[in-house]
Amino acid sequence: MTNRQTTAVTETDKSLVEGQSSSILSRFEEESWDISDTPIDVLSTSTSSSNSATDCSELTEKEIRALEAFGNVRTSGRKRKPPSSLDVSPPRQISGWIRSALSLLQKVATYRGQGRRKGDFGAATWFLKPVDPVDAPGYYKVIKTPMDFGTIRVKLESCKYLEYTEFHSDMLLVKTNCLKYNPPGHDVRQDCEEVFRFYESEYVKMLERWEKHVHFSGENCQL
Repeated sequence: MTNRQTTAVTETDKSLVEGQSSSILSRFEEESWDISDTPIDVLSTSTSSSNSATDCSELTEKEIRALEAFGNVRTSGRKRKPPSSLDVSPPRQISGWIRSALSLLQKVATYRGQGRRKGDFGAATWFLKPVDPVDAPGYYKVIKTPMDFGTIRVKLESCKYLEYTEFHSDMLLVKTNCLKYNPPGHDVRQDCEEVFRFYESEYVKMLERWEKHVHFSGENCQL
């Protein structure tokens, strides 16, 4: 398999999608509902009080569109332009392990990589949305179970994961797929390895925090 058959984005594709990629990364980093700045309530399991977990089966149309927007932007290999604002409503408050997983996912999705400055192409940007077969010929013949960070976020918000181990499995599936398709030495593969070193170290820290308090299950999701 040659580098031409990998997920490297062409210069034309880069120019067309640069502005869109800027917007989605900006939403992770700057929008008002950034959950990473909010303390994680790892002990909340009650469903009767006003601070309990939200019933994720009752997302509004606007919330669903906001979630899906994260998965509908093609990555760019060029420097990003100043982002345009996005008119989205904050999703309903979520507590418990799902909140922790969303916070971790946000950190990983906005991870730039070592030695990169703000505005540079982030190492995690390749994995924000499903791979476009135009950019990666034969991808879906090689990869039978595709996965990406945007899909994982939607699954978290809509309570598709019953346990945090299912979330972790999907995160690792992103890595497995990348290593399977992209040959050693390719830019995408190198970024993937760096991103998932960061993810795995942060995941271990999260588990250590969880184990100090409670065993986590999917009880905060009520479908």
